Amino acid sequence: MYISVSVNEDRDATLLVLFHHRLKLVCTGALLVVIPLPSWCHRAITADVWFWTFIKGRLFVIKAVDTWPIAVLFEQLRTNPNLSAILGRIPLETCKFYRFEQPVPIDADVAATTRRCSVADWVDITHLTEIKSLAESRFLTDKYVCLVIELPTGETEKAIAELNQQHSELFGCLQITVIEPKKWSKEDVVFNMKGGHFWSHAEPRSDVITGIEDELTEERTYKPSLSGADSLNARKKDPASVNDTREFTSFFNVLRCHAEDAQRVAENRSSHLKSTTFLTYFMLPPFLVACRLTSAIMRGYPKEMDRWRMLSEAIPATRAGYFLMGDGFFIVAIYLRSNLTAERYLVMQTDPDGEVCIAQKDFKLTDSDEAIDFLREMYNLTAKVEALAAGLDPSKLAGERQERQRQARKAGQDNGQSTITSIQEEGGVQEDYFADLEIQRHLEQMGYEIDGVLFGHEHVAKISSPSDRGILKFTRREKEVQILEHLAGIVDPANHTIPGAHVWKMQSGGYIIYMSSGGGHLTSLIQPDAHLWSAAEQLVEAVAFMHRHGVAHLDIKPQNVLIPVHGGRFVHHRFQYRCVRQESPDQVQRYWRH
Repeated sequence: MYISVSVNEDRDATLLVLFHHRLKLVCTGALLVVIPLPSWCHRAITADVWFWTFIKGRLFVIKAVDTWPIAVLFEQLRTNPNLSAILGRIPLETCKFYRFEQPVPIDADVAATTRRCSVADWVDITHLTEIKSLAESRFLTDKYVCLVIELPTGETEKAIAELNQQHSELFGCLQITVIEPKKWSKEDVVFNMKGGHFWSHAEPRSDVITGIEDELTEERTYKPSLSGADSLNARKKDPASVNDTREFTSFFNVLRCHAEDAQRVAENRSSHLKSTTFLTYFMLPPFLVACRLTSAIMRGYPKEMDRWRMLSEAIPATRAGYFLMGDGFFIVAIYLRSNLTAERYLVMQTDPDGEVCIAQKDFKLTDSDEAIDFLREMYNLTAKVEALAAGLDPSKLAGERQERQRQARKAGQDNGQSTITSIQEEGGVQEDYFADLEIQRHLEQMGYEIDGVLFGHEHVAKISSPSDRGILKFTRREKEVQILEHLAGIVDPANHTIPGAHVWKMQSGGYIIYMSSGGGHLTSLIQPDAHLWSAAEQLVEAVAFMHRHGVAHLDIKPQNVLIPVHGGRFVHHRFQYRCVRQESPDQVQRYWRH
């Protein structure tokens, strides 16, 4: 077959030989001759090679033809399921390519190989460089890393670089290394501990860790005179003394209610039932009632690897605490297994070089004694948390807060809008709602400061001023706001909608609702027997009022109502998820959780 083509006379075209898809193209002058080659000849000229490529801090094994230019390989990598999300639509010309001065051998320790790739000598190449030019043929195997692809710096990378430059010391505390993103392992945890010890359950620990665990296991004595089998009065010398009868009620509930149901809950396949039971009996009583600040990291992951994710996240948090407070800071991380065994991990930095130690202790919550031991640790932890919070270095904390506000103002001026930030996680988005510049301005005008985010509800914050306390809530649900404003505008003694609620719409979307603090949940009543009947009457009255005005709540539960801890007027403060409003006889608005 002969094809006539035009060749530029200025080019050296005396003889151009190209091999591609079993064809030999011979170009002489203005005549292009296409000669099919036999398959044995093709195999002798080209060869398939395997080697590793270093991309964005990760290693990928690749199969290629040794005569391919890097540009062809790059396009092939786009179709690789493991790389398509990384390369996406990144243009070839925005990437940089390198070979190694000396190819890096693959080690059994993948993390060690990754580190060697980061510090090895890189040599610039272009997208026209052929694969066989990366290294000698003996290195183009699946035992060596031969190629580096450097992707362009995106907005995220630029922000990280800016943080690293402006807050290098704190930023260094918050960095961890993982072998493969989204696939957490114990190896990730051990590597980031920088030589620290990982003590399993019942394994001897260091004196520092043992001292903290001894404080967490201290007995607690209740001053009210109690008798009978339900008394939890300790007989230890100088135990912690407690006046709060709500704490005693929590222990009573674990001994009586939880003990009866624990085995059935453990055998149930519902992870939601298990996590809810755990939160109700062991987390909400000490941490929502007893303290404003908690260092407990709580997760409810169903997969085994998420234990390691939790601990990997706890390590940089521990280092940041050490940076802000020095010696004595620690993190408590809890992992709940499907058989209702709570694994309690104490995570602590033990030296200035960043070495972190982890001590594990297991509590079988189906056993009444171990369940009580665990709850006692949680109450003792609240006292430790308050003591740790008092030791925060105000200068470092204030400096970081001012810098965050400065950055927020700058971003707001650049964008001309609010600056709610998001951190994309597998399975959802976690938002820093209350760092928004617009919210900060409103709070400043009202004279309030944010005390903290409500445990388990990152969209709800406690706020306070010298003379008042309140609640701030962020919502994107317009129907919730409409129902709240509809009910709050009706003057009626039977209206138990929380009074004094203020709503403002955010420029960036969503609404902020301010509500004065109406007390606590029903479970926070100091003398429940004296006030529950009144609360029940008010609940019936409130439901009847809503029905008369075309609203069916459909989600009445202790978390959705507030009442003063000493009894008093009962109020609703949440109208979301399943709430139904009838605006006319033939129209019903349904508001379901998404």
